[in-house]
Amino acid sequence: MRPDEFLYLCCHTAGVRSYTVSDAGALSLKDTEAPGAKAQGAFADANFVYVAFDTSGVYSYAIDDDGLMTLLDSDGTSSDKAYSIWGDGDFIYCAHDAGGIHSYSVNEAGSWTHIDSDDQGSNAYDVHGDGNFIYLANGAGGVVVYSVDGAGNLTYVSTKDDGGTYRGVFAYNGYVYCARDSSGLTVYSVDGSGTLSTAIDTATDGTCYKVRMDRATGYIYVAGFSAGIFSYSFDGSSLTLEDTASIGGHHVYTIGVGAGYGNRAYAASTTSGLNAFSVDSAGDFTSTDSDNPGGTILNCFAGQAAFPDSVEITAVEQMDYLDYDAAGNQHWPGSVKISYNLNSW
Repeated sequence: MRPDEFLYLCCHTAGVRSYTVSDAGALSLKDTEAPGAKAQGAFADANFVYVAFDTSGVYSYAIDDDGLMTLLDSDGTSSDKAYSIWGDGDFIYCAHDAGGIHSYSVNEAGSWTHIDSDDQGSNAYDVHGDGNFIYLANGAGGVVVYSVDGAGNLTYVSTKDDGGTYRGVFAYNGYVYCARDSSGLTVYSVDGSGTLSTAIDTATDGTCYKVRMDRATGYIYVAGFSAGIFSYSFDGSSLTLEDTASIGGHHVYTIGVGAGYGNRAYAASTTSGLNAFSVDSAGDFTSTDSDNPGGTILNCFAGQAAFPDSVEITAVEQMDYLDYDAAGNQHWPGSVKISYNLNSW
């Protein structure tokens, strides 16, 4: 299995934990890595697992087919809290609380190189990108837009601030979804210059801490803090609440999508641990399993490796006639080469 086919849970006392998910939605704990720091956020791609460990910085792990993790390297350039981490296939980005956004490269051995940082003030909570720009949920400072060059250097582009506390962000297909705490979930469109529109719609069904989308179904999932979790559909002009699920009244800080057979959503609750749900074609939740390692639970990440963002055919050469080799055997002289672009998940 690839690193992004596992499910990960981050907690203050139990570190980062890896899981697999059965066809029925049952969780199976595979490994725990607890280097003594508070695990705040995780991200995985086809190569490694990347973990934000509070004031200790960012860590990289290899993971084998059994889900066992091995520490490769860490970088403590920033002593500010590392809250959230995400990668675009070229670079890794981390939201470092009062230290703003930081960019890193990770080589084939899993070793970190710190590249750049930018701080627009306030508190950097979450980071995501859409292949064109990088978006930072910057607390009371709104959502901040950056461009990134081929070397990983960040350039400030714009800020959109409609009030509230921007705690979560997710960008896809020309839209940017922002979890604004008690101000709800807001959707913006973004143009080619990186400028966000006026708000297209805002849903105020509860306090919103984190937002993610299942790009296989189009449903948007929100961690609603004390209100549990929400699923929404979006038609380009308005958000529609499809379902809610309570997590025993406990605070839900984050939500993950993917990892496992079928449509899945996972909620990390401060005191009730990791909660797994299946999601049907109408966007309705059904609880399938849970695991509670104890301590304060803050984040989960579910890989979506089974659903590539795009498939790029880089070269196709096709002949419509047969040729003959020296022995008189027929063969096709043409060849077909296909490569896949999996960066955006």
